[in-house]
Amino acid sequence: MLITIETSRADRVGPLHPGARQTAPLLSARAATGRVYRRAYASSSWTLPSMVSIYTGLSPIEHTVDRIERQLPADVETLGDRLSVRGHQAAFFGVNPVFTVDRGLARGFEAWQAEVGWPAGQLNQAVLEWVDRERDPGRPLFLHVHYFDPHCPYIPAAGVAVVPDLVPSARQVPADRVDELGGCYGLEAADGTVERDVDVYLDRYDRELRAVDTAVDRLLTRLAERGIGGAEDRVVVTADHGEAFWEHDDYGHSHTLWAETTWVPLVVWDGHGAGAIDAPIGLFELFDGLTRPHDEPVLPLLAAAHRPVVQATSAGDRPWVGVIAGGRKWLSDGVSAWQTDPQHDPLDEALEPADPLRPPGPLEEARAAARPPVELTPSDEERDRLRALGYSL
Repeated sequence: MLITIETSRADRVGPLHPGARQTAPLLSARAATGRVYRRAYASSSWTLPSMVSIYTGLSPIEHTVDRIERQLPADVETLGDRLSVRGHQAAFFGVNPVFTVDRGLARGFEAWQAEVGWPAGQLNQAVLEWVDRERDPGRPLFLHVHYFDPHCPYIPAAGVAVVPDLVPSARQVPADRVDELGGCYGLEAADGTVERDVDVYLDRYDRELRAVDTAVDRLLTRLAERGIGGAEDRVVVTADHGEAFWEHDDYGHSHTLWAETTWVPLVVWDGHGAGAIDAPIGLFELFDGLTRPHDEPVLPLLAAAHRPVVQATSAGDRPWVGVIAGGRKWLSDGVSAWQTDPQHDPLDEALEPADPLRPPGPLEEARAAARPPVELTPSDEERDRLRALGYSL
């Protein structure tokens, strides 16, 4: 089982991550019997390229599905292709406009239910109804559930609280950037103007994380009652990307590759030990890991076995690229470049200048392996839905 939670940055998910507010106490309690990868990174800072990387094992530069006008080339092997060949009954249930159009990810899946606007409880109900009605106990099951709730707009359900109280950051949305808070990002202050207190955004975001933590726990509990997700099964919980709250003069996601938009929680239960691993690892490794034999761990236990993470996004004003390898992280927006130590500087706060014209080797290798883009024509409805979620198309 793969569970992905939209827009969940690692440093806000606690106590899974030390020092974070307790937005995920139920997941954190379950994580005591699993492995927590404390430096897990998505391949991009928005859903589509990030999820395609998980489903193919390729970086966004290689698979080229980095815009909504793209789809996977037919010859690229996907997770669904592998599962189908091995006789799995594969099912996907998720909430996000990018899943409603098949860009190649649904290949090999017996069920692919993509919705827009569903809350976590409604998604859970759809999963359980399918399991009760369609589950074939004679075949191995692969189940992927993708929650949307922490994504903007930040409207947590009534009564959801996070303990302890938020530690004030005393940060404000820059006055000259308020007009950019369009779509679902802007919140209204008490006086009717756009809210500028970043702590208001953070608190609502944290409460949405707390609500989805409850929903994930309920789903795992209900599935366990049906014999799914037990000790003999493998379960992975992670996120597609994170969310920025003006840490690097940026908000939301997709525009940049700063750590707040790509550093994500990752917990694995696979019967191969528990504990915490601090070495950087990329979510793209789940492509091979989720189809490994059960006598092998889903993800490498040793840091030396982790592969370089190549990141990219082209959804902002400038295309960003990044590489995490050899204990170093290199980022570039095409004009400037920076480097840092991702293990000891997880939020990119101790940056050093780097040469944008001398990228690391793994980036050049990815560029050499890039597939020719395959174009797709999205509908006006899909474009409108994505613009409403803050994407620049």
